Amino acid sequence: MSLAHSSLSLRRHVARSRITQSKASSSRTTLHSTWSKRFSSTGGDAQGKQPSAHASFYSDMVPGMVPIALLGSAIFLGLRLLQGKLSHERYLDEATARVAELEREVETLLAQRSVEAAAASPSSPVSDEASSKKHWFW
Repeated sequence: MSLAHSSLSLRRHVARSRITQSKASSSRTTLHSTWSKRFSSTGGDAQGKQPSAHASFYSDMVPGMVPIALLGSAIFLGLRLLQGKLSHERYLDEATARVAELEREVETLLAQRSVEAAAASPSSPVSDEASSKKHWFW
């Protein structure tokens, strides 16, 4: 009986160890499949599930679209920079023209004032001295 009892005990022990191993491996498989679902780029799990149509579309299209998007952004920013430079250059040209116009106007007004002052001034130098002394109050 001891041989039959030990044989039965050994079978139970082996069966328990197999159950424990299968539980451990199933928990590892569950953790692995959960991890692969979360962090996999394909979106499929470890059993070979096919990725969705959207996932396969984006995984096929996005890598080819990245260089195009970068090139388009670079061209757009370059054109914006060129537009800003040309706009500033046009503003400087307009400002320079306005300054030149105002300088001509100042010269014209100064010339007009000197002509009016020469026409209104008397010819005797004595009156200039008298008019300059009138402004002193002491």
